[in-house]
Amino acid sequence: MARSRYANRFVFTNNDKQYQKEFFDERDVKQIDQYESAVLYYPTTQAMERLAEISLVWGATDRLDKIANEYYKDPQYWWIIAWYNMRPTDAHFSPGDVYSVPLPLDVALQMFDRG
Repeated sequence: MARSRYANRFVFTNNDKQYQKEFFDERDVKQIDQYESAVLYYPTTQAMERLAEISLVWGATDRLDKIANEYYKDPQYWWIIAWYNMRPTDAHFSPGDVYSVPLPLDVALQMFDRG
């Protein structure tokens, strides 16, 4: 099973009355659990020396989950590629952009954890 990008993140209930009025009433819910904002750490130049990178060019039909599935054999690790390239979603890539897939996955995961 893939490791979640939400691991080690605090979960809380937003008690702000305006927020509740805006989002709870419309959805007919009493509570919505939220994750705290992540503090992302990017690998240092020295840490990056532990990785191999595959450089690719973003195509018009590319998606991070498909790329993760091709290189990591698991589409759930799309966020590693997004994190490594400092682009949080597919929408932050444009056709022709050069990006990298960090390998091996286990080392990239350690770096994500600031290991």
